[in-house]
Amino acid sequence: MLARLALLVVLVCALHAASPPRAAAAWSHIRVLDLGRGIEYVPDPDAREAAWDWYATHVDAMEANGPRFASEMTSRNEAIRTFAYRIDLTACQHVGCVSTNEVDEEAADLPESYYMHFSETTTLRFVGLDGETVDTVTIPGCPPSQPVRKDCRVQLWMWDDARWAFNVNDPGFQAWQADRLVESLSSDQDGLLLDEHASSISGNWYWDRQTFAVSGGGVRELDGRRPGAAASEIYQPMVTSWLTVLRARAAEAGKVVLVNAAGWLLNEPMIDQVMATRGAFTEFLHRPDQFDGGSDQYERFIELMKELAAVGGTADLSGTLCYEGPSGYDAGNYGSAAARYRMWRLASYYLVREPEGSPGTIYFNPGLCVRPGSSDPLAFTEEWLPAYEIGFGSPDGEVEVLERGSYADGSRTCRYEVFSRRYTNGLVLVRTKDSSECTNWGDASAATVSLPREMRILREDGTLSDPTSTVTIRNAEALVLVD
Repeated sequence: MLARLALLVVLVCALHAASPPRAAAAWSHIRVLDLGRGIEYVPDPDAREAAWDWYATHVDAMEANGPRFASEMTSRNEAIRTFAYRIDLTACQHVGCVSTNEVDEEAADLPESYYMHFSETTTLRFVGLDGETVDTVTIPGCPPSQPVRKDCRVQLWMWDDARWAFNVNDPGFQAWQADRLVESLSSDQDGLLLDEHASSISGNWYWDRQTFAVSGGGVRELDGRRPGAAASEIYQPMVTSWLTVLRARAAEAGKVVLVNAAGWLLNEPMIDQVMATRGAFTEFLHRPDQFDGGSDQYERFIELMKELAAVGGTADLSGTLCYEGPSGYDAGNYGSAAARYRMWRLASYYLVREPEGSPGTIYFNPGLCVRPGSSDPLAFTEEWLPAYEIGFGSPDGEVEVLERGSYADGSRTCRYEVFSRRYTNGLVLVRTKDSSECTNWGDASAATVSLPREMRILREDGTLSDPTSTVTIRNAEALVLVD
């Protein structure tokens, strides 16, 4: 035990000595946002201080839900941006969104116009995250011929509590919710991370995921339509309208809004939401194995990031926490499969990051695996690659397709494209997943690409390879090349 405490003291001192707090952006060549989710709650005080100082000297932005923690981080780096996690489309029926807690009286007593209501008697089965039935409830309907009542409210089960669905189209709700969310932020909090958004009403409401209709389900405010494609045609534009109001209110206060677009990012209703808020974070999506539509889908991602930055938007290129790549993913050009995965995400960031002078900001998110209660709460620092700290200039042109080709994967033919972007002192090459069916990540998928001149590969440890005029790039692999 004494030896472990001694080691911790050494690490704390080393972190302080190696990385004195900065009062400016962490790096000149890259903008880093890592959620750091849970870092606030590291139980050991020395490790907690070390973790907070490490974040203050390595990232430009992070999640800080409470004003006190946001203040802690800005005291270590006055330039750091902090974002608060919020939900906006539903109201939990109990405090803390836990069904065993006391009733949330504020949510219960809001005006009925703020909520949606079933237009017909509806029986619902609520299912927990473990797949077990939590409850079965029958809710009376309030047809258009009758006034709306509290007992007719649309109910949902999401995570660990029953929710009421807000009527996001109601002007009173929009004004109240916009004020509530923006005013919940302190001067040290720069914006909102809105979760639980999707490109369909079923996704927004966890319908057929944790809430199942046994009978009924028609929603009065949606012309009596039941959750599904027809209801989405009405509901999704309502969400976009609501987010437009919220963004305007946030802008008045000097705050920004990022909506969690997740894997729905490239669906049209979600693009509408992202452009309405002018902000997105891409939980689960920004990974080499996630673009099932191959290069066509990835090209749409490139264009969306360009459009978002051009209007002064903000994007957090999140992936999946505590994830290091798909099964069968090999090291490729790097020292390990995990390094290959992380370097793809770095190169993809460089491919789409905003040009110099852009009004927008695209953040690289390393997706560090923070486990505050583990025996080694600082283990996440080992996931930080020295390559992140190596600059090679600024973007010097648009994204282009450098190479196209195909290869045989069993009985199927897989087609690929290698995207490139020139930097003042280098070149970025990104090949995304070739398709949903092409999942051979190894040498059988490799393509040889000729470079415009001899260049050197940036390795994960920050070192450079010998100069080369050709490189090999596999399915879902990427390279940062330095002149």
